[in-house]
Amino acid sequence: MYATHQTAISNYARECPDHLARVMRFVILSIREPLFNIPADMEIVGTQSEGIEKVLWGIKGKAIAAIDADKQYTYDYLEYVYRLHLSDIEKSELMLCYLATMPGFGLPKAGFVIQLAYGLCGCMDTHNLKRYGLGARTFQGWKTLRTAKYRFRRVQLYVKTCYELGGPEELWNSWCEYVAPRTSIKTGPVLTYRDAEHVSAMHCEALELEG
Repeated sequence: MYATHQTAISNYARECPDHLARVMRFVILSIREPLFNIPADMEIVGTQSEGIEKVLWGIKGKAIAAIDADKQYTYDYLEYVYRLHLSDIEKSELMLCYLATMPGFGLPKAGFVIQLAYGLCGCMDTHNLKRYGLGARTFQGWKTLRTAKYRFRRVQLYVKTCYELGGPEELWNSWCEYVAPRTSIKTGPVLTYRDAEHVSAMHCEALELEG
C-alpha cells in the first residue's frame, strides 16, 4: 500500500511548487473530515465550484491562501532540507519546525505533509493517538509554547514517537488497516471502504494520480 501510493504522491509532489501546494491543500482539507470526502472536496476547491464555503470552513480558507502564497519558498526549503546529509529524524525535525508554523498546520498535519511528499515522519491524527493509547492533546498547543526551545522539544517528541511506532510506512499501512472496517456517522452501518488497499488508494484518488 504505502510503497505504491506514497511513492506516486511523493514523485508528484516533488516535481514542482504547484504540485507540493496541491498535496498540502489535500492535507488541510482532511482536517476533521473523513478521507472518503476529500476527492470531492478537492474538486470543489480546485474548480471554485458551488458549495466551496461549506468545504473551506474554519481555518481552511486562510490556510490554503497561505499555502499558495508561499508555495515557492516552501518547496525550495523542503527540497533543500531533504538533500542535506542528515538522518531522517533530523530532516523530519527541520521540516516540521517550518511547516507547523503555517496557518492550519500543527504537528500532525505538518507530519502528514512530509509523510506524503518525502516519506518521512508520519501523521499522529486522532485515530493514531487513540489506537496507540496517547492522549488527545499530546501534540496540541505547539504554537502556544513560550520559547523556541520548548517548541523544538515538542517537535523532537513528535518525531521520536512516529519512528518508535514504526515510522512512516508502518504508520500508513496500519492506519489504512485500522480505518478500512470502520463505518462513519455519515454512512451509517454501510462500510465506507472495500479494504485497506482502497483506503490507501484514496490518497491518490484525491490527487487524481494513478497508483
